[in-house]
Amino acid sequence: MTFLIKFSDAITFKTALNIAKLYKIKYISKFKKQQLINLLNKFNAAKIIQRNFRKKLILNIECPICNEKLIYPFVSFKIRNKFFYYDFNTIIIYFEKTGDFRDPCTRTQISEKKIHEINSLIFYYYGKSTKKTIITLDMIKKVEFNIVTYCLYDIIKELESIHEKNNKKLDLIYINILPRFIYYINYLIIRYPKEEFIIVLNACKESIKNNTLLKYIHLIENNYC
Repeated sequence: MTFLIKFSDAITFKTALNIAKLYKIKYISKFKKQQLINLLNKFNAAKIIQRNFRKKLILNIECPICNEKLIYPFVSFKIRNKFFYYDFNTIIIYFEKTGDFRDPCTRTQISEKKIHEINSLIFYYYGKSTKKTIITLDMIKKVEFNIVTYCLYDIIKELESIHEKNNKKLDLIYINILPRFIYYINYLIIRYPKEEFIIVLNACKESIKNNTLLKYIHLIENNYC
């Protein structure tokens, strides 16, 4: 609950400190009681203004970006059981220009499911050949992750296809297979969370029988896992 502290005598310094901790306000160790109360009031005043502004936006039949009356089609985002409405074309242009896939009013991250719903509307109104499709960085990363895992799968299959009696087996591994394997593993280390990277590494470890690649996997496990 957001409130303003009107009577400083009614609250102790310790209580004011606890309230500041709840709000995660930092750098207050040297504050005196009245300074801290003034800071809390400023913090809460800003929250009250933002809350009232958002209430007006919820009741408004105008798009808060272009300030024009909403007509069908429009896009709505449900945030904390409240709906925020935007002109369909305006919100698409907003996402294209800013690359910021948060609700413009509340700064709440928009789910990937909602982005897919908006893309379905884009395909419906602009056709499937349109270039207006919304693509987030997370969506790009997921596609890249799938491509890299498929590339690693191809390397493992290629390794299995090399006959044991092939005189050039070592050359093929060191010149062709190992450098590609190292590249893709390092790419995953740099670009993706540790949990996702470990899943792929363990899958490779279970599938690979070659000692050279297994030694590299053990090296990665010792340094990154």
